[in-house]
Amino acid sequence: PPLAAAREDGMLLRVPARTWASATRPDRVNARVTLQIPEPSGLTPSNGLPDRPFVVIPAGRKIQVTKEDEHMEVLARYVLRGSGVDNYVAATLRTINEIRPRSAYEAVQVELGGERVGVLTKGQSEKLLPLVRHIEQRGKLPVVRAVVTGSKLKADVVLLTADATTVDDAWVDSLGEAVTEANVDRRPEPPKRPDFDWDDEGEE
Repeated sequence: PPLAAAREDGMLLRVPARTWASATRPDRVNARVTLQIPEPSGLTPSNGLPDRPFVVIPAGRKIQVTKEDEHMEVLARYVLRGSGVDNYVAATLRTINEIRPRSAYEAVQVELGGERVGVLTKGQSEKLLPLVRHIEQRGKLPVVRAVVTGSKLKADVVLLTADATTVDDAWVDSLGEAVTEANVDRRPEPPKRPDFDWDDEGEE
């Protein structure tokens, strides 16, 4: 049923595969094909996909999101009942300037339904920033596979995504040319200084 529903929506499932073959005799070959298929509940995101132009970043390694505890009012809506139950969702990424008490850094913010649910650490952000920025400059919303687990009191968000060092060059080229600025580059301009000089001498 999950595959049939996806097909009705015009989507096809593409998964990693590995093939193995060995000739045991001149007229006999043993072969095996191994597919990495996700759980049925993970075939399509429970929260759907964005209604604006987006790009789904290829799947990759697990990346732990931080500061989820600051956004439990949002994450509580994505936690499924039952201990350790995984909720597979589509998360969106955004480049931002993360402000700390004594410093700031360019970071990758993680959102669900357009609402912030966490941020990546400085080290993890540095690996994803070039890719997220590249997609934003094409006028698209970066989307990644993610899993929400936990309870309404405490939840974890884990991303399953490639980063700027592991994504395929051909895939990057397929996104086309830049058409706008990345979100992190849209900073307000500082106020301009007056274009006149103060005159300490009074008028006669």
